[in-house]
Amino acid sequence: GVKYIDIEVETDKKIIKELTEKTKKFNTKIIISYHNFAKTPSLNELINIVNKSRTMGADLVKIATFINYPKDNIILMNLLGEVNDIIAIGIGKKGIVSRLSSVFLGSPFTYASLIKGKETAEGQLDYKSMEQMFKILQPKSGTKINSKKIYKSKIKGLVYAPSSKSVMQRAVALALLTEGKSIIRNPSYSDDGLTALNLVTSLGVKKEILNRKLILESSGTEENDKKFKLTCGESGLCMRMFAPILSLFRNEFILNGEGSLQKRTVKMIEDDLKRFGADCKTNNGFAPIYIKGAIDGRNITIDGAISSQFLSGLLIALPLCSSNSVLKVVNLKSRPYVNLTLKMIEDAGVIIKSDSKTDTFFIKGKQKYKPIDVKVEGDWSGASFLLVAGAIAGEINIKNLKLDSLQADKAILDTLALSGAEIEKSEYFIKVKKNKLMSFEFDISESPDLFPPLAVLAALCKGKSTIYGTERLKYKESSRAEVIKKEFKKLGIRVELFDNKVEVYGGQIKGGKVSANNDHRISMALSLMGLVSKEAVEIDGWESITKSYPDFFKDLEEVGGKIE
Repeated sequence: GVKYIDIEVETDKKIIKELTEKTKKFNTKIIISYHNFAKTPSLNELINIVNKSRTMGADLVKIATFINYPKDNIILMNLLGEVNDIIAIGIGKKGIVSRLSSVFLGSPFTYASLIKGKETAEGQLDYKSMEQMFKILQPKSGTKINSKKIYKSKIKGLVYAPSSKSVMQRAVALALLTEGKSIIRNPSYSDDGLTALNLVTSLGVKKEILNRKLILESSGTEENDKKFKLTCGESGLCMRMFAPILSLFRNEFILNGEGSLQKRTVKMIEDDLKRFGADCKTNNGFAPIYIKGAIDGRNITIDGAISSQFLSGLLIALPLCSSNSVLKVVNLKSRPYVNLTLKMIEDAGVIIKSDSKTDTFFIKGKQKYKPIDVKVEGDWSGASFLLVAGAIAGEINIKNLKLDSLQADKAILDTLALSGAEIEKSEYFIKVKKNKLMSFEFDISESPDLFPPLAVLAALCKGKSTIYGTERLKYKESSRAEVIKKEFKKLGIRVELFDNKVEVYGGQIKGGKVSANNDHRISMALSLMGLVSKEAVEIDGWESITKSYPDFFKDLEEVGGKIE
């Protein structure tokens, strides 16, 4: 699954040649790096170094030079204007500006440390600081820097599915409540994954990052008198799941969100936590949430119509209460994700009995979680976009997806089969190939995140496709059904909305300018439209993908997507 191998330019040419030949079959790219820790050479010298590196087999060239004077930053910026497929960054405190500007000037990515204080070079920023700087520097929407163009493309190749942020956040929550060291393998460092990680470290959990392994050390639910102000970023799962978990503690918490999360109702959290004995209030049903525990076991009925994420938080929290609980859920939605939560709880040593006929959970109190050792599986939600890309624009192979996964969005395979796409499944990969596509009907009540990729699939099917169970889409990062109708119309595709269903009429995609509406799944859906469009599809606000799948556009390019 390695995407890049970084080799110093001074490395023996025979070794570079051998690595280049061996990595081709794995779609791994070679970065050849030049470092100068004393100065920044002239522009012509750097261009010669880039050209030399390319003759050695570099897919990307990294230039990292020490910045002694402001003009050295200008040399690196000019280098980015002269040559393509390079990363040009400055070393030293005066080089910080180049680390930020390089991305805006053409570098495919830049470098940051995951943890503050663990920087590997002078002038390097930690991830959160760099993210904040990018938000400050981001230009107004509609400018070239803030948009991407996707052109008609032929998709073919192999991709590794990203790590599941849903599994990651549940694992982080469980690690918080254990006493000792927990291990999370193949972690997700998407925005939502990092948000959960930052939340628990704010509560005192110690973290250590070792390659593709994350070690979290917690003292469990020991009490102290601290007051905490915590943020969930734009992660609905983080807020809904951690609210009942934080209610186990007797501390005072202010749990806030950003962006669209501040517009999503949390009234059910306030009402239900009060019923479990917590002191809880909100801002007229919206974030921030003020919480002071501790909750205790109860015999209570809750409504699961809006989200199952709060239920997942209760199921994680209630076994640690001093009393037993009986939790009955009416209108239970996204049942597969509840089953995922229960399986992870069981793997952590806690038992919850349930009656599937009545959606009732019997939870014994005074239980304890044991430290976990979890491998985060591939994310079916993110991979669903790539699978649809194969179905509409060529063929694709995806690894790191479990066929026996409890993730609800595994249902994408059922819909692809209904539409007529060719599907090949094995223990090691899933292959989807373009075929004559037929209209379909599908209910997304249990998997609402599939709506955007299914809407794209429907746009390429002949006739009218109907997607049922769409009522909950208004509680997502955007009102997704309305946004899809608005943005698809710009591209020549007709979409009709009803109370709990959406009809999509297949047609010719004409291209044009569209907006992601600050929604990661809308951004990915619109990019797929560009793969089969007569003219380019230009997406404003594409960077919202970092919420769940930061490498989406890189992966799409690696299998043939033409992106500018």
